[in-house]
Amino acid sequence: MKLHIIAELRPGFTTIASAKVSSGEAHDAPVAREMLSQGELEDVLLADSVFDSEQIFKTCFDKGLTPLIKPRKNSRRGRFRKRARKCFSREAYRFRGVVEGVYGAMELKYGARIREKKKN
Repeated sequence: MKLHIIAELRPGFTTIASAKVSSGEAHDAPVAREMLSQGELEDVLLADSVFDSEQIFKTCFDKGLTPLIKPRKNSRRGRFRKRARKCFSREAYRFRGVVEGVYGAMELKYGARIREKKKN
């Protein structure tokens, strides 16, 4: 099993805006696209390069979000991807570590209960 979350950064605190559990083999981008289309986020989406997807960029722009998604080196095509690259700021992207801290806090609190061992 795999836990996917979308966390929102607010001054002084971070909240989980959306969460979903999927099979361990699920790719992050389609799940994120589904979560984005259902959730209500404001302003900015911070994500790493696994989310560098034309469909995610389109969903962000359709919802009025600025995607701060680290560009993959080998991805060049796409109208929304090019628009997203113009928005990308390395300085703002540094705050993605705060969102990663949400995973760390959950692991500290729940430990092995958020993991599932692969069945033989």
